[in-house]
This record gives sequence, C-alpha cells and structure tokens, in this order.
Amino acid sequence: MNKSAAIIVSRMSSSRLPAKACIKIDGKETLVHVIDRIKCCKNIDDIILATSSEKDDDAIEEIGLREGI
Repeated sequence: MNKSAAIIVSRMSSSRLPAKACIKIDGKETLVHVIDRIKCCKNIDDIILATSSEKDDDAIEEIGLREGI
C-alpha cells in the first residue's frame, strides 16, 4: 500500500505579513488551522512541516511539536 504525506511550508519572515503563521484566529494560530484541516484528510498518512533553520522559525517548530507533527 502506498503512503502519502502532506508538506506544509512555513516561515516567519514575510515581507507582506510577517509572522502570519502565528497570527491567531479564533484562539488558534493560522498554522494550527492548516494542520487541523490536513489531519481531517483520510488519504494523508503523514504531515511534514518544512521551515528554515533561522532562529525566528523556532516558533514554527514549537507549533509542530505541540501539534504532534
């Protein structure tokens, strides 16, 4: 059986809307909303969170760890 994965690419340094992954909507970061939607997909076996090694992106890693991905 083939496995499939979803890759979420996220970073904190954006010129138009910096730190948009951590902006809260209804009490949850926008990144968490994306993760929750992907967790609902029946055909996705794994979720991969891709970001940079920049210090600013440590917050993205923390969200991923907290959400179990």
